[in-house]
Amino acid sequence: MKHYMREYSQGGVKPYIREGRSPKWHATIKEGITREVTDSQGHPIMMENGTPKTEIKRRTLQRTFGDIECTPYKYRGQVRYRGQREAEEALRQWREELVRLAKDDYDAAVAADDERAKAARFSYAQMGVKALLDGYLDECEAYKLEPSTLEGYRYSAKRSTNHFGDMPVGELTCDDLKAFDLSMIEEGLSSTTRSKTLKVLKAAYDAHRDHIGSDYPFARSKVSKWWPSPKQADPNPLDKPSIAKVLSDINETGPTPFMCAVEIALRTGARIGGICALRWSDIDRKTGDMTIRRAIGRMKGGTECYVKKPKSTQRNNRDFDPTRVVHGSPKIREMWNRRYDRMAAELGEARPGITKDQLERTLQDLYVVGDLEGNYANPTVLGRKWTGYSQSLKGVRGRRPTFHALRDTHASLKSSLGVNSEIIAKDLGHQDPGFTGRTYINPYEEARRDSQAMLDEVL
Repeated sequence: MKHYMREYSQGGVKPYIREGRSPKWHATIKEGITREVTDSQGHPIMMENGTPKTEIKRRTLQRTFGDIECTPYKYRGQVRYRGQREAEEALRQWREELVRLAKDDYDAAVAADDERAKAARFSYAQMGVKALLDGYLDECEAYKLEPSTLEGYRYSAKRSTNHFGDMPVGELTCDDLKAFDLSMIEEGLSSTTRSKTLKVLKAAYDAHRDHIGSDYPFARSKVSKWWPSPKQADPNPLDKPSIAKVLSDINETGPTPFMCAVEIALRTGARIGGICALRWSDIDRKTGDMTIRRAIGRMKGGTECYVKKPKSTQRNNRDFDPTRVVHGSPKIREMWNRRYDRMAAELGEARPGITKDQLERTLQDLYVVGDLEGNYANPTVLGRKWTGYSQSLKGVRGRRPTFHALRDTHASLKSSLGVNSEIIAKDLGHQDPGFTGRTYINPYEEARRDSQAMLDEVL
């Protein structure tokens, strides 16, 4: 908490005249007290520049100097009072005393804060690594961090607590961190896993860095030589024969929940969680437009799911609305209509007496790839079905494609057709087109050959 010292105006003196009594010198000084503005819960209100909002409350201090002469006399026709110089000197001394007391109070408050901070630093420095991580994770939970992300943090923090245990945080050094990383290497953990583990420990340390008061063990100059770098897998879109097989299977199998999900991912580039959370109320079957308003999140293991906001790359803005619209096309409209007609037929068979209006209202609340009871598809189950189905498929990198590779395929096909990278990024829900190009797009060989032919025409 920042402290503010009381401020005082220069003040002034004037005769205080009351009927039937002798005049006395009366002094006034304006006092200004700066305070932080707080909300109803007592938390400081912050301004746009990150500083606390303050307000100044003023009051008038008064004093009468009864022991100083204040006798009226006439000078050139005007009434004056003796003792004015003495009164002004008394005013100056009074103001100096107020300033001195204000400074003493300010220094005492700062010293008390320093003592509390010193005690807190000692307390945090003696705190074990396990206690520090547990407290940080509880703060993340109170901050309403996404459940799946929080569970990943807890899983990573467990490695640090198993290694360091109750080792005092203030004794943690860069060499201790390096030894911890070497132990994870001996366990066969990947650089991505090691990086996540160390980042969670660093985040917990940084959250209370001002209180710990020891040498910073995570200084870049110290850890840059050995800190593990997470590896981003190269995009692995389906090759042309695999795309042809998927499209053929979609036509042969029909709009089953699984094949419909595959087609949505291929034609729109939506994530598996967003596909599972699509309701018919999110689909405009006339235009084919799809509005992504929510997603299905998964806890560790995938058995427990929950509805959440769509994933967004706007990580630094909690108030950002990640809802986005993916525009349709004739084939996308046809895809929606096929699936809608299939679900309408199944619902009509399950409820023989249902009217057309009731059927349409009921369908609006159902999930596109869910069941007729109103349940959404589990993304983990859908992913396992894809694992079995994709055994005969192949990506351009030679690896078996994951369900997420359908998103890579969508982006790469659009890029090969010359679609602007910013448009692709918006369709995929990315803020940075460069991120889309690095992470999702792998140009097809045919497009590269065509570009060479186009260059020949220019040159």
